Amino acid sequence: MANVREYIASEVIYKEDVDKLIEVHENLRDYVNGFPDYENLNRLLGTMSNLALTLLTTGNFAASMIASGLSNWISLSVPSEKAAMRTILVSGINALNNMNTYFEDHPSFEAVRANVAFWEETDENVRIITDIGDITSILVGGIWQNP
Repeated sequence: MANVREYIASEVIYKEDVDKLIEVHENLRDYVNGFPDYENLNRLLGTMSNLALTLLTTGNFAASMIASGLSNWISLSVPSEKAAMRTILVSGINALNNMNTYFEDHPSFEAVRANVAFWEETDENVRIITDIGDITSILVGGIWQNP
């Protein structure tokens, strides 16, 4: 995992994608904890929208290629890297759960544009969400607005 970088990017997150993003991050956490379920990861990614998939990759890849990249990244990691990855995945799960609550509290919001923190493995072109920061705009009725 020598080629990992952390950064923040402005990204669009759609309400209907949050639950699946949480499931993917939970599946990856389970994978890191020694309970790999590649078929479930592949299935989850296959049900995601293309926009949601862009939150997990820096390339234009099919779901199966993303699943392969994420599982390769985890399987090639040494124990100390897996411990760090586990902590980061839990942070991402918490951030996505908070985003889910935000959408529940604002049922008219279709999407948000937010500053999203990522942990990216550049060789595999895959990334995981580690945090969701400031919301810079919201989509309501197909129109972007200030929050």
